[in-house]
Amino acid sequence: MGTRPRRFLGIFTFIEPAYFKKESFTFIVTMTQIAIFLITTLHELISDKPGCTLYYFGAVNAPSITVYKQFWRLLTAVFLHANILHICMNAAATFSFGFRLENVYGTKNLMIIYFVSGIGGSLFVAAFKGAGVGASGALFGLMHMAFYCDLRNTFSANALRSYRNRLIFLFLFSLLPGISFLGHLGGYLTGVLITTIILDSSIIVRKTFWKQVCTIILLAFFVIAPIVILNFKGMEWQARSVQEYCGSIF
Repeated sequence: MGTRPRRFLGIFTFIEPAYFKKESFTFIVTMTQIAIFLITTLHELISDKPGCTLYYFGAVNAPSITVYKQFWRLLTAVFLHANILHICMNAAATFSFGFRLENVYGTKNLMIIYFVSGIGGSLFVAAFKGAGVGASGALFGLMHMAFYCDLRNTFSANALRSYRNRLIFLFLFSLLPGISFLGHLGGYLTGVLITTIILDSSIIVRKTFWKQVCTIILLAFFVIAPIVILNFKGMEWQARSVQEYCGSIF
């Protein structure tokens, strides 16, 4: 057993050595994102079209999804980051609770919650005609997974109060300039649904009925949101102007 981890602002837990594994999904996905960040940073420095790098590599861009059906952007955006602070914060958060959650619930469950939450965050951004990058939606899904794990182990009034306080802090933080509140909200809500569906719910949700409800809501969201995005009007000129100037990696 590792020593009890230290907490930062009551939210982030520093890595427990007992859970750290280089072959884990947590380590691999974070290192991949760091490598991609270095590549995109270099590309931006040498590019003759400043400001196009993230679009070129697959940022969420509602006009491009609507007009060119580039739904792959919903996933590729999860691997992109806007600046050094962005990648450092997300990498620290992933390491903070990713290793523990992967150890407790398994790699498959962690991967499902991570990517479904990440795509859910991207869908929220695109559904409100926005643009963005980052793994924050996926991380908000993992944050709920971590809170769920804590509540399941210590289900009490104090645990619920702590859960509430953490959520308030995180969503107030999401209101700061330059941070995607919609991406965080979409990732969190999607994370709540997918966590309820795939994890043992003997403490938080006692009846199979609620798993079925969450499944229906999640499937409806992943069907209705793309339909809404595809039917946006007046996006053609935006999509074409960006595509003509920046181009695309695919």
